[in-house]
Amino acid sequence: MLVAVLLALLVLPTSVTGSGVALPAIGRDSGASLAASQWVVHGYNLTFAGFLLACGSPADRRGRRRVFGGGAALFTVASAVSAAAPGILVLDLARALAGVGAAALLTSGSSLIGETFDGRARGRAFGAVGVTTGAGPALGAMVAGAVTDILGRRAFFGPHAVLMALVWCTVPLLPRGDAGGHAVRAGRAGRTVLARPRSTGRVPPPSPAGCSF
Repeated sequence: MLVAVLLALLVLPTSVTGSGVALPAIGRDSGASLAASQWVVHGYNLTFAGFLLACGSPADRRGRRRVFGGGAALFTVASAVSAAAPGILVLDLARALAGVGAAALLTSGSSLIGETFDGRARGRAFGAVGVTTGAGPALGAMVAGAVTDILGRRAFFGPHAVLMALVWCTVPLLPRGDAGGHAVRAGRAGRTVLARPRSTGRVPPPSPAGCSF
């Protein structure tokens, strides 16, 4: 599970900085104006920021694994369309869809890590997340510059589709992370524990008059 989430979180920032470096090549290949080419980056960032909070509710209601798999599938298809896009309009729309998939991957992936690991293991897992997401922007800029100069801009988006397809293939192996109160956790000793919410049987007192939360 951790490897799948880390691979997804490595691809997401790589796609942002890499597409920015590839903008000159995209403009030359498509003949698009600078304003139209910039939406390759802006469209991704806009939908990613707009759907980041919106993807949290479906993950809570329908399950983290399901949302993670949906985000991986959407990002894979969007990256494949970006690689084969005949014009700048199709490329801009595909990048916007990739931003939606990225938002679903980030929210559900972080929740899966928080549910699965506990104690020191959780700290190490989120430390690996920080290292991965920090290395992604630098890696994307370096790879995009070399790949687009040698093979063209289509070769930059293709590997994103391949890597995210590998992430999607691991989805059946991930913990469900459903909202029904059950979560598989890895404790300090490495044991697997099925956790469920505790109920005290007591009814909470009513809120004071005029106060609601």
